[in-house]
Amino acid sequence: MKCFHGTTQENFVNLINGGDKPSGVWNCSDMDGCFYVYPVNKFYDVENLDDEQITDEGIRNALDSASITASYQMKSQKLVILELDIPEDDLQDDWSCENMSDVASFTEYFDKEWIKKVYTTEFNAMYAPFFVPNLNNGNLGYIPDELRNIAAIVQRSDEMSNVYCDIFDTMQCNVSETAINDLTA
Repeated sequence: MKCFHGTTQENFVNLINGGDKPSGVWNCSDMDGCFYVYPVNKFYDVENLDDEQITDEGIRNALDSASITASYQMKSQKLVILELDIPEDDLQDDWSCENMSDVASFTEYFDKEWIKKVYTTEFNAMYAPFFVPNLNNGNLGYIPDELRNIAAIVQRSDEMSNVYCDIFDTMQCNVSETAINDLTA
């Protein structure tokens, strides 16, 4: 099954080297050892999408996740989007939090052989407050006070969605295919 996963370069290198899953954004899946992905069969209206549109949708979903992860790390860095081919029998619906089972799945392990393509784009640390999920979400893990305070101001702003969309569109336009060796060297 074609799937997509997004993370930071730091977390990708840890993953590819067999490291433990780092503490993350979501308390509902924190340190559970599972690998979460967006499988193509859960994309909205997938039967009416061509291959390019499917890839674009997968990159968009994974880029959103990677941006949230990067916002918590609060530093400029590469975001890594993996296009994977995971055996369908290894995928389970994501029941880690409400409404995720229809859009995401997980496996209980990660296999480097699943990677078919790698894409990257840049995340600027100044973007962080715009990518913190809604602070009222009960599934959020620990957010540093500095980031929480700025994110609260951003989330109360009427312009927040416009700025978020502009930043996200810029990052998505700059996504390019990358060799794994360029990220791990």
